[in-house]
Amino acid sequence: MHGDFHPLNLVYRGREPAAVLDWDRLGPKPRTEEAVRAATLFFNHPDTGVLDLPRVRRYARAYREASGATPEEVAAGVHRVWWERLNDFWMLRWRYQRRDQRADPLFPAAAAQTAWWCEEYEQVLDACVN
Repeated sequence: MHGDFHPLNLVYRGREPAAVLDWDRLGPKPRTEEAVRAATLFFNHPDTGVLDLPRVRRYARAYREASGATPEEVAAGVHRVWWERLNDFWMLRWRYQRRDQRADPLFPAAAAQTAWWCEEYEQVLDACVN
């Protein structure tokens, strides 16, 4: 798994993706985790962290069809990514332990998405598995 697949790690040639960058999080993980994580990065409203659930649903259906992933596998991926977000403090570690403030602008939307996802967990799950 790439581990950090999102729009800023793609290079395009015209309208077509030409390369995927930033492989420092490469590792063996469940395949659905990458798909769910990518959906949270590609289909979020950057100001609020709210996911565009109709787009997530279309993406998840296409992913399941192309990959053969079962709804149960995707549900496990949703839960895993949600749990990871609840326990991920990398932005705070960068700021306070490393004294590196480059990730500061990412924190409000990431925190908002985590809070929103906790409230809308069942809707996110439904969008990904149905």
